[in-house]
Amino acid sequence: MQTTAIQKIRSLAFLYLTLLLSMSCDKKAPGPEEPSPLNELALQLDGQDWVPTAIDGDKCRSRFNGAWSVHTVNDISSPAFTITAHSNSGKSDMQADDFLEIQITGVDKKGTYHTTGTYQEIFDSYAYYLITHADGTSTRYVNMQNSLQVKVDEILPLSGFVKLQSIKGSFEGILYHEQNPEEIIRIEKGHFKFNKPNSYNPNHCSL
Repeated sequence: MQTTAIQKIRSLAFLYLTLLLSMSCDKKAPGPEEPSPLNELALQLDGQDWVPTAIDGDKCRSRFNGAWSVHTVNDISSPAFTITAHSNSGKSDMQADDFLEIQITGVDKKGTYHTTGTYQEIFDSYAYYLITHADGTSTRYVNMQNSLQVKVDEILPLSGFVKLQSIKGSFEGILYHEQNPEEIIRIEKGHFKFNKPNSYNPNHCSL
């Protein structure tokens, strides 16, 4: 009887160990963390969501950029920040393309900055939206005095970079057809974050 009891205990212990091993084998090792974009840009154009084109559907690789520069006029230097973005979302012809450019000058602190100039002057604050059609023609919408505003919510120094800073904010306004100002496009709910500025590598997920 004692031998039979010992055999039962051993059998139960073996089954228990087998079950534990089976459960541990079923557990998959945790995979690498999903990368998160360091830069972001999105807006609504005439009420429709507008985002930069993702390259090969990869959320980390999109066609937009934010860059700091220094403009010097009459020996006076002023920091400027320029956002550029391409999108062909909603277009059936891949040759068609939309391009947005916004530049604000004198950006040295948090606050609201207005488009007071024109894209034809590189040292101005401006915004324009260029639609390139499949047949090669294009339509441009431009700002008028103060018709688009950019609100800078945060500017922080980047570790290891003397002159580069991360920047975050929002924007909204109206742009006018360059040839027919009665025709407009409305930009709303625009927001941006650049923790990796001045990089022309479309990978927005790694430094």
